[in-house]
Amino acid sequence: SLVRIFSSLSKVNVNKPPAERSRLYFLLAWLHSIILERLRYTPVGWTKTFEFSEADYRCAVNIVDEWVDRVAQERLNVKPEDLPWGAIQTSLRT
Repeated sequence: SLVRIFSSLSKVNVNKPPAERSRLYFLLAWLHSIILERLRYTPVGWTKTFEFSEADYRCAVNIVDEWVDRVAQERLNVKPEDLPWGAIQTSLRT
């Protein structure tokens, strides 16, 4: 599911600067895949269920895009500490 969800993104967005954008896309795809994989193991001890549908994934990608674009301002790279992680986390929790 990791390859499928990551390949669902357009190559234009993945290759769009800054380079950190594609890394964040990969992390979101990885998180999505882990959560979906956990659903298989609910009967053997995973007691909490989490939902992270493809719609949630696309929304998260849009949030990342918005914040990366605001911080990057057409630069090729962005320092990770310059990204507003608190705002991104808050946006993804709701």
